[in-house]
Amino acid sequence: MCCLQRRAVRKWMRSHRRAGAQINYANKAMLVGALIVAGWDAARGGQVYGVPIGGTLVRQRWTTDGSGSTYLWGYLDAEYKRAPRRT
Repeated sequence: MCCLQRRAVRKWMRSHRRAGAQINYANKAMLVGALIVAGWDAARGGQVYGVPIGGTLVRQRWTTDGSGSTYLWGYLDAEYKRAPRRT
């Protein structure tokens, strides 16, 4: 991917991320759920963010939410292991 393409992708991602944040924040009184946001990019690799009901964006090694998540939390916390990095 050339430099101009990377800039265009970054600009597109930034604008969509900003729009999503604005929509969520503007409707925070009506939102009663949390979000899990995940993605991958060449600079940082895989990323996972938890967005609780209050709207704080928190980068995490892993996250879980929804019904039953309290049961899974302890298991994931004890068993999660980082995947080895590719070289």
